[in-house]
Amino acid sequence: MATERKENVEYVRAARSLKRQRVVERKPTLMSVVVSRGTILLWLVGALILAFIGFRFILLAFNANPANSVVDLVYDVSAVFVDPFLSMVGTYVLDSGGVVEWSSLIALAVYLLVFGFITVAFQTLFSPASGTRTVKTSHYEEI
Repeated sequence: MATERKENVEYVRAARSLKRQRVVERKPTLMSVVVSRGTILLWLVGALILAFIGFRFILLAFNANPANSVVDLVYDVSAVFVDPFLSMVGTYVLDSGGVVEWSSLIALAVYLLVFGFITVAFQTLFSPASGTRTVKTSHYEEI
């Protein structure tokens, strides 16, 4: 895929000088736009997963009612992502009846690192050079 190149040269005459400005723009290719949008989509998915895990941690700590449909939804969705980490460490029960689920915090850290790595790898493998803009200005004074 070729990069679109646009060049423009302007001459501006002032009272006793002449200014020449050359502007070269290289617009991003379709591939770089696809990589950019893919990266945004990856981070969106990652942010949703991290948000569900974070809400799970908070709801468990505050001893939220699991009979509530929103709380139940958060527990159900986040369980898929937290279950692999549940047997790593125990939980701590608070005096209020809430639970500090350390495995949720470990899952948050692991998924953050995984999505960061996947995003960097995706950009490195598929991203072409980005668009650039070069401006060269020359001033000439009349004698």
